[in-house]
Amino acid sequence: MALLSVIRRWHFQDDLSIREICRRTGLSRNTIRKYLRGGDVQPRLKAPERPSKLDPFADHLSVWLKTESKKSRKQKRTMKQLYSDLVSLGYDGSFHLLSKLYERTSVIITINLSFSEWASVFGDAKMTTALGARTQNDRGETEELDHHD
Repeated sequence: MALLSVIRRWHFQDDLSIREICRRTGLSRNTIRKYLRGGDVQPRLKAPERPSKLDPFADHLSVWLKTESKKSRKQKRTMKQLYSDLVSLGYDGSFHLLSKLYERTSVIITINLSFSEWASVFGDAKMTTALGARTQNDRGETEELDHHD
Protein backbone atom coordinates (compact mmCIF):
# COMPACT_ATOMS: atom_id res chain seq x y z
CA MET A 1 0.00 0.00 0.00
CA ALA A 2 2.96 2.32 0.59
CA LEU A 3 3.96 2.29 -3.09
CA LEU A 4 0.40 3.06 -4.14
CA SER A 5 0.22 6.06 -1.81
CA VAL A 6 3.60 7.34 -2.99
CA ILE A 7 2.50 7.12 -6.63
CA ARG A 8 -0.74 8.97 -5.90
CA ARG A 9 1.03 11.65 -3.85
CA TRP A 10 3.61 12.21 -6.60
CA HIS A 11 0.89 12.57 -9.21
CA PHE A 12 -1.85 14.48 -7.37
CA GLN A 13 0.11 16.57 -4.87
CA ASP A 14 3.56 16.97 -6.42
CA ASP A 15 2.19 17.16 -10.00
CA LEU A 16 4.68 14.67 -11.41
CA SER A 17 3.91 13.31 -14.86
CA ILE A 18 3.15 9.65 -15.39
CA ARG A 19 6.37 9.36 -17.40
CA GLU A 20 8.42 10.68 -14.47
CA ILE A 21 6.68 8.30 -12.05
CA CYS A 22 7.45 5.43 -14.44
CA ARG A 23 11.10 6.46 -14.52
CA ARG A 24 11.32 6.63 -10.72
CA THR A 25 9.50 3.36 -10.00
CA GLY A 26 10.43 1.25 -13.00
CA LEU A 27 6.75 0.43 -13.58
CA SER A 28 4.99 0.71 -16.92
CA ARG A 29 2.68 3.59 -17.84
CA ASN A 30 -0.31 1.26 -17.92
CA THR A 31 0.44 0.07 -14.39
CA ILE A 32 0.79 3.65 -13.11
CA ARG A 33 -2.50 4.63 -14.78
CA LYS A 34 -4.22 1.61 -13.22
CA TYR A 35 -2.93 2.59 -9.77
CA LEU A 36 -4.09 6.19 -10.25
CA ARG A 37 -7.57 5.20 -11.50
CA GLY A 38 -8.32 2.33 -9.13
CA GLY A 39 -9.34 2.84 -5.56
CA ASP A 40 -8.22 -0.36 -3.88
CA VAL A 41 -5.73 -1.74 -6.36
CA GLN A 42 -2.89 -3.38 -4.49
CA PRO A 43 0.47 -3.55 -6.25
CA ARG A 44 1.71 -7.10 -6.66
CA LEU A 45 5.19 -7.65 -5.41
CA LYS A 46 7.66 -9.57 -7.49
CA ALA A 47 8.25 -13.15 -6.47
CA PRO A 48 11.46 -13.56 -4.49
CA GLU A 49 14.35 -15.21 -6.26
CA ARG A 50 14.49 -18.87 -5.46
CA PRO A 51 17.57 -21.03 -5.65
CA SER A 52 17.86 -22.99 -8.88
CA LYS A 53 18.46 -26.72 -9.05
CA LEU A 54 21.49 -25.80 -11.17
CA ASP A 55 23.12 -23.73 -8.41
CA PRO A 56 25.10 -26.64 -6.87
CA PHE A 57 26.50 -27.43 -10.32
CA ALA A 58 27.38 -23.86 -11.34
CA ASP A 59 31.14 -24.40 -11.05
CA HIS A 60 31.02 -27.54 -13.21
CA LEU A 61 28.84 -25.82 -15.78
CA SER A 62 31.00 -22.71 -16.09
CA VAL A 63 34.13 -24.82 -16.60
CA TRP A 64 32.35 -27.02 -19.14
CA LEU A 65 30.92 -24.08 -21.07
CA LYS A 66 34.30 -22.33 -21.19
CA THR A 67 35.93 -25.51 -22.44
CA GLU A 68 33.20 -26.07 -25.03
CA SER A 69 33.42 -22.49 -26.29
CA LYS A 70 37.04 -23.06 -27.32
CA LYS A 71 36.22 -26.15 -29.39
CA SER A 72 35.11 -26.17 -32.99
CA ARG A 73 31.41 -26.66 -33.68
CA LYS A 74 31.76 -30.35 -34.58
CA GLN A 75 33.82 -31.12 -31.45
CA LYS A 76 31.41 -29.50 -28.99
CA ARG A 77 29.22 -31.65 -26.78
CA THR A 78 25.49 -31.31 -27.33
CA MET A 79 23.15 -30.06 -24.64
CA LYS A 80 21.90 -33.63 -24.20
CA GLN A 81 25.46 -34.77 -23.50
CA LEU A 82 25.96 -31.96 -20.99
CA TYR A 83 22.65 -32.89 -19.37
CA SER A 84 23.60 -36.56 -19.04
CA ASP A 85 26.94 -35.52 -17.50
CA LEU A 86 25.07 -33.38 -14.96
CA VAL A 87 22.69 -36.24 -14.16
CA SER A 88 25.69 -38.50 -13.49
CA LEU A 89 26.84 -35.88 -10.95
CA GLY A 90 23.48 -35.97 -9.18
CA TYR A 91 21.44 -33.29 -10.96
CA ASP A 92 17.73 -34.09 -10.76
CA GLY A 93 16.34 -31.08 -12.62
CA SER A 94 14.88 -30.89 -16.10
CA PHE A 95 16.64 -30.62 -19.43
CA HIS A 96 14.50 -27.53 -20.14
CA LEU A 97 16.07 -25.65 -17.20
CA LEU A 98 19.55 -26.39 -18.50
CA SER A 99 18.68 -25.35 -22.05
CA LYS A 100 17.18 -22.04 -20.81
CA LEU A 101 20.42 -21.32 -18.93
CA TYR A 102 22.42 -22.04 -22.06
CA GLU A 103 20.24 -19.66 -24.10
CA ARG A 104 20.82 -16.83 -21.60
CA THR A 105 24.59 -17.31 -21.53
CA SER A 106 26.43 -14.32 -22.98
CA VAL A 107 28.93 -14.58 -25.76
CA ILE A 108 32.10 -12.55 -25.45
CA ILE A 109 34.06 -11.78 -28.57
CA THR A 110 37.39 -10.05 -28.20
CA ILE A 111 38.68 -8.54 -31.39
CA ASN A 112 41.49 -6.09 -32.04
CA LEU A 113 40.44 -4.97 -35.51
CA SER A 114 38.66 -1.93 -36.82
CA PHE A 115 34.99 -2.43 -37.63
CA SER A 116 35.66 -2.43 -41.40
CA GLU A 117 37.84 -5.53 -40.94
CA TRP A 118 35.28 -7.53 -38.91
CA ALA A 119 33.81 -9.12 -42.05
CA SER A 120 37.10 -11.00 -42.52
CA VAL A 121 36.54 -12.66 -39.13
CA PHE A 122 32.80 -13.29 -39.26
CA GLY A 123 32.57 -14.35 -42.89
CA ASP A 124 30.70 -11.50 -44.53
CA ALA A 125 29.25 -8.06 -44.00
CA LYS A 126 25.75 -9.41 -43.28
CA MET A 127 27.04 -11.56 -40.42
CA THR A 128 28.97 -8.62 -39.03
CA THR A 129 25.90 -6.40 -39.17
CA ALA A 130 23.84 -9.14 -37.52
CA LEU A 131 26.06 -8.91 -34.45
CA GLY A 132 24.38 -5.62 -33.68
CA ALA A 133 25.07 -1.95 -33.78
CA ARG A 134 26.41 -1.72 -30.27
CA THR A 135 29.61 -2.92 -28.66
CA GLN A 136 31.18 -2.70 -25.24
CA ASN A 137 34.66 -1.34 -24.79
CA ASP A 138 37.27 -2.46 -22.23
CA ARG A 139 35.98 -0.02 -19.60
CA GLY A 140 32.51 -1.61 -19.72
CA GLU A 141 30.90 1.37 -21.46
CA THR A 142 28.46 0.64 -24.25
CA GLU A 143 29.04 2.68 -27.36
CA GLU A 144 27.68 2.93 -30.87
CA LEU A 145 29.79 1.35 -33.56
CA ASP A 146 31.09 3.69 -36.23
CA HIS A 147 30.30 1.91 -39.48
CA HIS A 148 32.38 4.33 -41.54
CA ASP A 149 35.62 3.71 -39.65
